[in-house]
Amino acid sequence: MDLQEFVSETIKAIISGTRDAQEFAAKNDACVNPYEFGTRTPEHVIDMGDGTLSIVQPISFDLCIEDTSSKKGKAGIQVVSGKYESESKATNRVKFSIAVSLPRMKPNFDASNPEIGVSKSRMK
Repeated sequence: MDLQEFVSETIKAIISGTRDAQEFAAKNDACVNPYEFGTRTPEHVIDMGDGTLSIVQPISFDLCIEDTSSKKGKAGIQVVSGKYESESKATNRVKFSIAVSLPRMKPNFDASNPEIGVSKSRMK
């Protein structure tokens, strides 16, 4: 898979998975990635512009990549899969992190609207 596509699809899957986990958590009296949880140091928090803060979390990548340049002029960088190929190719390792503010939820969150949040029935 192309490196750009891999990074993009990975982050999209993490965001989507976070939302799915939040819906499950709300139905089971739990909370995933709550509003304003944890450290409040400026390098870890972002002002969301709506009066709330959100934690910025790194998504770290440690990938094996290969140059896929061909004689036909098409160049690219591919993420190396775990499958074995008999063809010998030069590979490199790349490590990097991307800062992301994942979807947030309020404690006692209402699964039907993650931004509104409080379910009074769960507070009893």
